[in-house]
Amino acid sequence: MIVGVNGKRVEGLSNFVAELGRIGVDGVAELTVVRDERERRVRVRVIEVGR
Repeated sequence: MIVGVNGKRVEGLSNFVAELGRIGVDGVAELTVVRDERERRVRVRVIEVGR
């Protein structure tokens, strides 16, 4: 589960999408994720997905 973007907590999809929008396409985001009750950070490049 994604719980943060660039150190900011996100609650819900709209908040998550807004944070990625601030970073912009081709920017790098550090996502904070929780898996198996452990918090981890991963860096990902933001891409545009066709609709």
